[in-house]
Amino acid sequence: MEETRPGFGQRLRDNWLELLLLLIFVAALVWIATTARGVWQSVAAVPTETPTALPTATAVQPAGTQPDQPLIQPVRDTFDGQQAARLAANLVDAGPRVVGSDGHTEAVGLLIDELRRNAWGLQQQAFTVDEAQHTNIIARSGSGDIVVIATHYDTSPVSDLDPDEANRATPSPGANDGASGPAVLLELARSLDKGQLNGQVWLAFLDGRYAPTAPDGAVQIADSGANALAEALPETVKAVIWVDLAGGQDQRFTIVPNGDPQVAADLWAVAEQLGYARWFVQEAGATADSSVQVFSDHGQAATAIADPDYTYLRTTSDTPDKLSSGSLEQVGRVLEVYLEQQ
Repeated sequence: MEETRPGFGQRLRDNWLELLLLLIFVAALVWIATTARGVWQSVAAVPTETPTALPTATAVQPAGTQPDQPLIQPVRDTFDGQQAARLAANLVDAGPRVVGSDGHTEAVGLLIDELRRNAWGLQQQAFTVDEAQHTNIIARSGSGDIVVIATHYDTSPVSDLDPDEANRATPSPGANDGASGPAVLLELARSLDKGQLNGQVWLAFLDGRYAPTAPDGAVQIADSGANALAEALPETVKAVIWVDLAGGQDQRFTIVPNGDPQVAADLWAVAEQLGYARWFVQEAGATADSSVQVFSDHGQAATAIADPDYTYLRTTSDTPDKLSSGSLEQVGRVLEVYLEQQ
């Protein structure tokens, strides 16, 4: 006899308890996956502090900036006066940079290394004066008409202006007189936006500002490096700007009387727009600059940013502690903006 299989309804009635338990189990799983998960997280999670936002950086204006005057902003990195001061100190640490000395040799290496690090094209101009080998270092970037920013890196072989007579036969450390100018140019090599230049820029580190010997303690300002460069410059030179004694703490720049008035006017206009009119004074100075005269004599439009009234000039006290990073920054910013926006 064939066995009759129970229908669906019969099976449901016979197994109602198992089905109920299954439904309860599924409901429990759904609850755990939703509501209970949130409850567990609120109870068991380790509380974490909300990160505190960093304070908004406040722009620090260079020394001498007048806040109520708008600043021209260079396109790329801004010239860093503190970095320039460090570069000047590094040069001084090499020792007096008298032609033929160990300090001079070390300084040449330092300048070349820094310029290569910032990817400038380099040329060394060797020349001899009284059997002493000299080296000008010229860094180049851009194309077209040339603006030369020139300085000297050598130092006086004696400290003939030192108030202590016992120190006068000692070479001057040359922090402001021989290191401040190169420091400004080296920092320009880092901060200038080469893609923004409207022409060529040459950064010229010149040797032989001073004759390497001082018979009877008499310093001779030879300007032999300036002469060597001026003789080699092409006709496409638009301007030559001599930078010297650029980092004094109480600096005051007047317009050299033997320079090109238009080049000076352009530079001093930038200084005024940057808020530096107190330090870049719109008046003719009393002292002609011998290096500017060299370039002028070769038909080149030249001027100078230099403070001839620096207290520690050619003394043993011309040391890095006499430099002001703010002063270096003022000079660097003026040149940076002039070169990028001329």
